[in-house]
Amino acid sequence: MKIASKLTLIAALTGALFATSTPAPAQEKLVLRAADYLSPTHYMIRFGVKHWIDTVSKMSNGRVEIRHFPSEQLGKAADLLSLVQAGTVDVSGVIPSFVSERMPLSTIGELPDHYRNACHGTKATADLLMNDGILAKMEQDSNNVVVLWTIATPSYTIFSKRDKLASIDAIKGMKLRTLGGIMSASIEKLGAVGVQMASPEIYESLSRGTVDGLVYTHSAVVSGGMHKLVKSALSGINFGGANFNYTMGKQRWNSLAPDVQKILLAAGRETMKFACAEIDKDTEVARKKIVEAGIQFFEIPAAEKPRVNKALDEVTDDWVRDRAKRNKAAGDVYKAYRAAIAKYPD
Repeated sequence: MKIASKLTLIAALTGALFATSTPAPAQEKLVLRAADYLSPTHYMIRFGVKHWIDTVSKMSNGRVEIRHFPSEQLGKAADLLSLVQAGTVDVSGVIPSFVSERMPLSTIGELPDHYRNACHGTKATADLLMNDGILAKMEQDSNNVVVLWTIATPSYTIFSKRDKLASIDAIKGMKLRTLGGIMSASIEKLGAVGVQMASPEIYESLSRGTVDGLVYTHSAVVSGGMHKLVKSALSGINFGGANFNYTMGKQRWNSLAPDVQKILLAAGRETMKFACAEIDKDTEVARKKIVEAGIQFFEIPAAEKPRVNKALDEVTDDWVRDRAKRNKAAGDVYKAYRAAIAKYPD
């Protein structure tokens, strides 16, 4: 019994020694896969995605790593929502117009003639899409996803392969690339034909003549090389833009430690502030490059503006009326959006 007691005591002391002298293992690195459809040169990647990835790494001291797969490497633009819902990827860049059948109300940021620039649109739509916002509850929750951050694009402009685009009547019958949905409706109200198309398809479609022009941002025209193909642009119309929502599936989100969740959201807030300001500055730089490339900007004649404004107002009225048929809260969402637009000075 005495020998057994001594052996037990030695074992206990040895265990205690190792417990106090062996360092605790470092926390295991968390690797998340992020997918989107844009090329690495696109302004949303340069100023948004890359900044978020770097900020997450910095805030987590390297413990959280985001591996980025751009240019539809892991799925087409229209499939990215399904991929995060299924957990095939951890995070993806979702454009509501590409999944409008599942997120009809989240396309509200695409309404024409509402926000003035990327920062104005980002602040307003973030109020609706994130945290306890009305769209976070109504559509993001129902789709089992969480928006980690969102960026509103600058407003879109008409670019044409034709030499002169000096009037709204000049676009009649033209096939113009759009995001689809609301933007196609706006174009069609003005006599053109909207052709929904994701970014990777635009250059080839323009070069082959599949479309006569496009409705796009200045920065994306330059980064995609479309300024080498178009010859004129029509200014003075705010066709709205789009929200690029970096989204995670609820199941994956709930599996993360609370401190990791806080880091992803904090990095998202920092990214929204940084990216929208850089994107607005880049818009001006891109416009200068477009002019230097020989593309002429035509301002819509003053006499045509009332007709254009009436058409765009009708697009908004149609959006509210159409969605109210499927969801009675559509009017409340639009009121919330108008309030958010008025809340921010820019």
